[in-house]
Amino acid sequence: MRLWLGILLVPALAVAAPRTRAADPKKQAIEQAARGDAWAVANRCDEAVKAYRQSLALQPKNPLVQVRLAHCLAQGKVANGAAEAKQILTALAGESGSTGLLALQELGDLALQSGDFAGAVDAYDKLLAKAPTNLDARLALLDALKGLSDAGDEKARARGMELAQKLKTEPRADAGQQRHAEELVAMFQYGDA
Repeated sequence: MRLWLGILLVPALAVAAPRTRAADPKKQAIEQAARGDAWAVANRCDEAVKAYRQSLALQPKNPLVQVRLAHCLAQGKVANGAAEAKQILTALAGESGSTGLLALQELGDLALQSGDFAGAVDAYDKLLAKAPTNLDARLALLDALKGLSDAGDEKARARGMELAQKLKTEPRADAGQQRHAEELVAMFQYGDA
């Protein structure tokens, strides 16, 4: 009786076993991108870079993941990360829509963080040419102009003063942003105290 029961159960188990399907590369790419986002939020850019690279290996033409990869490369401890980030962002900066805007914002932020104030002004100017009402870009441009002004650039000082005057009364700016612009008006006018 046991032998007969075993003969019936073995084929039944084989039929009942779930079939493994080939994983959908697009779905895997989305999962890896989400994993990269989670690592980035946790401030673990080294792990985020790995996940974003795996996502791009599965779906290479995803510009949002490319921008996020560039952000983490610039923030992380990856050898030559900033140079690779700049290369990725420069390639994406000419794209239309939100991809180009995000790339220009990241490119400007990367330049600002590295002390390349002229590069930051260039990136923010290009961004503002596409999206003139972008308040974050205008404030970041103001900081870049302040960096150039501190280095003795009188044109940057005059332009920064004009922009800061406008931003300190910008109705869409919150109180902190208006205060920052007001402080920069004083710095442009009187210098650092």
